[in-house]
Amino acid sequence: MNESETRFYNMAKKQNFGIKHATSYQDKVEHWDFKVWKGDRNLTIEVKGLKRLNRRDGKTQNEWIWVELTGITGHDGWLYGKADFIAFETEYGFLLIKRTLLESLICRKVNFNAWVTMGEDAKYKLYRRFGRKDKLTLINIKDIEAETHIEWID
Repeated sequence: MNESETRFYNMAKKQNFGIKHATSYQDKVEHWDFKVWKGDRNLTIEVKGLKRLNRRDGKTQNEWIWVELTGITGHDGWLYGKADFIAFETEYGFLLIKRTLLESLICRKVNFNAWVTMGEDAKYKLYRRFGRKDKLTLINIKDIEAETHIEWID
């Protein structure tokens, strides 16, 4: 588990959720990291840690979120995976949004005809890293906060 996943795992346990880590196949192909449950409700969660806007940045930031539409192999990215919720790490905890609601938000906000060559220019536009088949975009965290979401605070 990476740092963000460990943090999410510990927060889920603290809130009395049952939690189980995904298998390698579930993580890489189905695009979810954890199965969580409480009572009779089971959910799959994809955890996303804080990211830099570009590789040159010295530290992560909390304002813009990278969304993967297509993975590096050319297959569907995590936005179109089998996770019920996406959990975005924040400096205070996690912001959880239903994956299908995030997908709808991306469809409304992103200009799918606009391609950029620099990662930091990918705000509501499409970006592909050199030599890869991925397709990424950046959205502002405030767009997610404006939708129905759940916040977990440390």
